Amino acid sequence: MQEFEEKTKEDLIKEIGEYSKIIKNLRQQLAKVEKTGDESKEKFGVRLPRKGLETNLEMVGDFDILYGTGEDYSKGGMSFKIPIELEFEIRFDVDGKAQDKRAKLIWVKYIKEEGYKFGVEFIESSEEKGEEF
Repeated sequence: MQEFEEKTKEDLIKEIGEYSKIIKNLRQQLAKVEKTGDESKEKFGVRLPRKGLETNLEMVGDFDILYGTGEDYSKGGMSFKIPIELEFEIRFDVDGKAQDKRAKLIWVKYIKEEGYKFGVEFIESSEEKGEEF
């Protein structure tokens, strides 16, 4: 049986106050994550189901020279934004069947020692509308 230390009412009230601050901080962090999370939930009402995939792919971008605006910089780097969507032609295999899709870049994340992870949204052509993936 676990023994509990004797605490006064004041000690317990203080401890509850500390836990309340921790919980508030965690809720704020969670709100930030939810705010910047998967946009498909807002766009489609639910997060679209994902399927695991291990395949090579080819991407060909539609862009030449890009113009943007700098946000901030330091000795080590800078952030900037561009006012256009980056669109690609993308080819990959699913269950041995080649998939040719048009997609636009939604997010990029750098993962140390692995490289960059991209999130793209497929742009449906008129003949694809209503097709199951």
